[in-house]
Amino acid sequence: MLTKLHSSTQPTSSSQQHDGESSQVSRGRAEQAFGQMGPDLQKRKVSEMVRYLMMSSINSIPVRKKELVDKVLGAEHSRTFPVILEKANHQLAEVFGMKVEEVLSGKTVCYILVNCLPVEKVDATVVWSDVEKSNMGLLFVLLSILLLKAEPVTEDQLWNMLEKMDIRQESRHPTFGDVKTLINGYVDKMYLKRERQAVGETAKIIYQWGPRARCEVDRKAMLTMVAELHESDPGLWERQYQKALEH
Repeated sequence: MLTKLHSSTQPTSSSQQHDGESSQVSRGRAEQAFGQMGPDLQKRKVSEMVRYLMMSSINSIPVRKKELVDKVLGAEHSRTFPVILEKANHQLAEVFGMKVEEVLSGKTVCYILVNCLPVEKVDATVVWSDVEKSNMGLLFVLLSILLLKAEPVTEDQLWNMLEKMDIRQESRHPTFGDVKTLINGYVDKMYLKRERQAVGETAKIIYQWGPRARCEVDRKAMLTMVAELHESDPGLWERQYQKALEH
């Protein structure tokens, strides 16, 4: 299960205050260790972090924190990780229009790169192949279903909705191809989150928006687009509309 990490806005307890103080100490040590590296090594390590994150993003699979520390920094410079990552994140945003997001895979801290360019700028600069367009179309359909159902939905419910659009598990779709394989890919890339949960007296597989979709896709804009397709007011779907406003 993948979960995006969010900072808390709740009142600070004594334990939370202690955690905050510990974090400040760790940050101070990281900055001190970074300062001791020297400007040439600092620049090189930031560049190496950027390259490693970019290479890892090719397949849109999350990269573990431990992997970044081991492959980029090594034991000698491991304490500089938060500073190096922050500077790499700034460079990624400035140069490539991407940002680093921290997520949990189970209990393991991982990182993904997500697009932070405005949609109109992406549309103007990126040329999509026919396969990419069809894959994006299917993803739009899946995210729309989850949004309109106000999440989560069971696997049976999802396929029932897809079958109404003539998208079936057992047959290859003329436009999308092998839909089951594509759905598995969306889960791996964290556009969808799939997990087994107790529903009543039985355990069922459920689907929700994944961390990457929550970072990259504007729920309110998607709901407005779906409403336009149905020639209706998005406010008519009050529950979905309120949920979209929350994100």
